[in-house]
Amino acid sequence: MYCRRCNYNLSGQKDPRCSECGSEFAFDDPATYRDRPMGRPARIMAWLRQHRRIPILILTLALLVGYGFAYSKLPKLSYAMSPHGIAGRNMKLITVQWHIQIATNPNESEFDRDAAVRELQHLYSPFTEARTMNAKAMGEYLLRNAPILVIPTILYLLLLSTLVEKPTRRRAYIFIAILLLLLIPCIQPSATLNWLFPGTNAFMDDIAFIPGVDITPANPNRNDTITMYCIHPSKKPYPRLGIAFGDGHVQWEPLDRARELFAAQGIPFPKLDE
Repeated sequence: MYCRRCNYNLSGQKDPRCSECGSEFAFDDPATYRDRPMGRPARIMAWLRQHRRIPILILTLALLVGYGFAYSKLPKLSYAMSPHGIAGRNMKLITVQWHIQIATNPNESEFDRDAAVRELQHLYSPFTEARTMNAKAMGEYLLRNAPILVIPTILYLLLLSTLVEKPTRRRAYIFIAILLLLLIPCIQPSATLNWLFPGTNAFMDDIAFIPGVDITPANPNRNDTITMYCIHPSKKPYPRLGIAFGDGHVQWEPLDRARELFAAQGIPFPKLDE
């Protein structure tokens, strides 16, 4: 007779309780004890369960170290959430689409916004939104990077479940199931956030276009021609206006310098959304 929990030899026991670990058994119930000793792997697991505080502490420390490593690999949220960085990227994408329109129809220099929206639809995501992006971009950031933290947690709980008693093991399995369900939206984060927050793609809503601009190859000054600007000036480290030019480059100029550029092109300086 051997203890099912710690493998202690129960032969000669008078009290139906293991002298080693205190587990109870019944002399007339073979299901409460073992007929033969455990193998080496089972003995190792039995020892780990009996002294589970040590392996649980080691597993917890390993998980915390893993969290720290994963955190160091996360993209910086401040960069991902930078409104002026997003607006600058959007203006470059829009300018490229404008050049494609000109190449397709050289006689039409006016920007076709509706056509550009259709062509750029596949690029929409919370990270292309500057003004209405905060909740969605934060959500997408979390969904994109959640697996880095959730998967180690699932592995931790699986290992932990081998060291604890059945009631705690069941709770660990329930928590694992919840985490697996939370991973499902991480497969398509943009689609998930656009479903949760419909109708808030502000890909072009933060950009104002200069009417009557000619950026066709026939215009020798098209590279220096202002085509659009961001209606929300950047406030850090000082107020700056995002301006896009005909060749696609974007500059964030102090407001005084921006006024000079607009005046040089004969464009009234706009009233900005502060």
